[in-house]
Amino acid sequence: MARPAPVTWVTLLMWVLVGIGALASLAAVMNSDELAGRPITLPDGTVPRADYAPVVVVMCIVIASLLLVLLEFFRGGHTWARNTLAPVLLLLVFGVGTLLATAPPTSLLLTGGAAALVALAMTALLFHPHTVAFLADPSGWVADQDDVGRSRP
Repeated sequence: MARPAPVTWVTLLMWVLVGIGALASLAAVMNSDELAGRPITLPDGTVPRADYAPVVVVMCIVIASLLLVLLEFFRGGHTWARNTLAPVLLLLVFGVGTLLATAPPTSLLLTGGAAALVALAMTALLFHPHTVAFLADPSGWVADQDDVGRSRP
C-alpha cells in the first residue's frame, strides 16, 4: 500500500510552512524600521536601535531545520516524531497569537495567520486515523513517488 494521504499532506504542508516562514523573514527584513519600535535616548545621548530582523531570520532557519528533521523521522514511521511535531506546531500557533498582540505590519500579520492555519491543519493530520495506522506498522507501507531512489532506514 502507498503511504496514507494524511502523511503525504503533512509532507506537502510542511514545505508550505517553510515557505511561509521564508516569506515572514523577508517581511521582517523589509519592515525592520517599523519593528524596531520607539527609539529610547540613553543618559549619554546615544539612541540604541533594536533590530529584530536578524533574530527573525535565524529563528526561521532554526525552526525550519527542526521541523524538516522531525518530518523525516515522522515519514520513517517514528511515533515519537509525530508526538514532537504536534507540540512544536502548536507552539508556533501560540507564537503567532502573541504576535497579533503587538500590532505587527500587515505582511507579518498575513504570513503569521497563514502559518497558524497550516500548522493547525498539520496537527489535525498528524492524529488522523490513517496516520495512526501508518505509525502503528510503517513497514506495511511503500514509499511515495517522492521517495523513489532513496533508501529507507
